[in-house]
Amino acid sequence: MKSVVSLLAMAPDRAQAATWASELEKNGFAHHSVDEVRKSLQDPSAPPLPNEDSFGTPGSEQFPAHVHALNASSYDSSSREASQEQSQTTMNFLPSGVVDGITRMDPPLDIEGASSALSKFSFDCTYFRRSKRDLLANGWSESQIFGRAELDVDTILLGFVDPQDSQTVPIWCSRTVNKILPAAPLPVRLASSWILTKMMRYLIWPTVENMNANPDWMMPTMKEEVTPHDILIDLVPWPQVRQLLYQRPRQYPVGHFVGLIGITWPFADDACHYWDIEAGYTRLTPLFESTLADLNSWTIDPKILELAPQLEGLIPIRPV
Repeated sequence: MKSVVSLLAMAPDRAQAATWASELEKNGFAHHSVDEVRKSLQDPSAPPLPNEDSFGTPGSEQFPAHVHALNASSYDSSSREASQEQSQTTMNFLPSGVVDGITRMDPPLDIEGASSALSKFSFDCTYFRRSKRDLLANGWSESQIFGRAELDVDTILLGFVDPQDSQTVPIWCSRTVNKILPAAPLPVRLASSWILTKMMRYLIWPTVENMNANPDWMMPTMKEEVTPHDILIDLVPWPQVRQLLYQRPRQYPVGHFVGLIGITWPFADDACHYWDIEAGYTRLTPLFESTLADLNSWTIDPKILELAPQLEGLIPIRPV
């Protein structure tokens, strides 16, 4: 399984990798052997994966060329669309070169679809938080809500992009990041999922334990906690920038910032993660996780100075 996950993550043909990932998620190796999957991913001339009718499994999910809207789960979709709180949509979705030397790991999404997902981000986070809080109040266990106490790395590697309200927090967060940042380099998507997973755990259950699990720079001010604001702002790592976005949302659209945020990571993509044999899933390496916890490792594209020149010298600007 480890070798297959690695092949799916590094396969040059992302459409073929996404199709295999979907098939293996649904049916495992019931219809295809490990060698067959490996040969298909390594040999560009190999025939593509047959369509779902060939498997006799109509329920197998196929990754489309374009994104579909988020599916409503336990409430009416029309009311969700009508009442949702809109996030800023003026975002640069192609932060090219945010991390030098990184091979792109693009989930099968188009930019228009990502823009749609981003515009609903704040509302979707708010609804997801409320639904999980209701489940906790109704006696659901912590493990049913939060799953593992870490981000879901495999979802990021495999490019799954269908967040559902019934999923645990790590799965939902990783799929949401894949959906709103489809073209970001792998370290950036892992970093974004890391911060979103920690943030959602705290927003759903603001206990001392969840608070202490977050770096100090992630914690919101009391005013931010009690005053409605675009949750997308909470993904910005620097407290002073969050304060600026919180106070002047019209002058400084948060989408401009999120699309330009990166992480300093001078190593290869596969140095970000490793396969834990005993646990049976992929985890962040200690080096990468310590890098994420260090606020000085986070950078922003110098283009941001065109919008907010006062930030020069206050936060790390990525070298041109």
